[in-house]
Order: sequence, then structure tokens, then C-alpha cells
Amino acid sequence: MSHLLESLMLVCFGLSWPINVWKNWKAGSTRGMSLRFTMLIIAGYLCGIAAKFVNDDVTAHPIVFAVYVLNLFIVSINVFVYFRNKKLDVKRYGLKDNAKIRRQLEVMKERLESEIHLKQEIIDELEKSIDALEVRGSPIDLRDDLVRHNREMTDLLKRHNDVTKHLKTIG
Repeated sequence: MSHLLESLMLVCFGLSWPINVWKNWKAGSTRGMSLRFTMLIIAGYLCGIAAKFVNDDVTAHPIVFAVYVLNLFIVSINVFVYFRNKKLDVKRYGLKDNAKIRRQLEVMKERLESEIHLKQEIIDELEKSIDALEVRGSPIDLRDDLVRHNREMTDLLKRHNDVTKHLKTIG
């Protein structure tokens, strides 16, 4: 009975791996993939296979053993998909590893934060100037400038958000 339950557990896991391989292939990027995680799963299946040999269960329960081997094979495909997607990432971004991508994104994030800070100072000064000019009844209208700077601030914040998200995905 325990071998039947073990087989069912392996089948349940085994059904998810082809879906995962397909999803990663379609994504065409290493974003969201973890080579360490995949290698850990492979190590787990190798340990399960080794346990079958140690307990001499290979011939006694060949179906369980076959499901371990099948799952190991399907999970191993993800390693190849990872490196295929890594090549696509290199072509797409022109960089060879996540460390370089991370450094470039961190520099970009710092520059964006500096621009955001300066843009906020300009917006604050414009708002003060508009208030002061209204009090004096001046015909000078700075509202168009304020609208333009607010639009630019929105763009900066979107770019900052995109860079921050990408930094989180590459670890």
C-alpha cells in the first residue's frame, strides 16, 4: 500500500513538471525561474532513486522506480530550458549575467531616485510660486509648467517602479 501511495504522490508531482517546463519555454526568459530550485528537486529525485536501489525496491516495485526516473527526466528538461532562456535574455538585454544586469539596474535606480528628488523640488517650488503669484494677482501663469513637471514625475515613477520590479526578479 505504501508503494501505491508513493506512486500516486510521484504522479501528482509528475503532472506538474511538464506544465512548468512548457510555461518556462513559452516565457523565453529566466525571470521567475530558479536554477537552484530545479537542481534541488533533481537532487531529491536522485535521492529517491538511490533509496530504491539501497532498499532493493527497483525490481520489487518497478512502476514506482519508473515514475521517479520519468519525473527526474522531465525536471531535468527545465535545466536545459533555463540555459536556453538565459541565452535569450543575453540577446535581449545584451548582458551575460544577472550580476551585471543587477549593477546596471541599481545605477539606473539611483539615477532615477536622484531625478525624482530634483523633480519633486521643482514641483514644490512651482506650487509655492503659483500660490505667491495668486496672492499678488500677477498675470504670470505657471500652471502649464506644473502640469508638465507632474507628467514627467509620473513617467519617472513608472520607470523607477519597472526597474525595482526587475531588480526583485533577478534576485
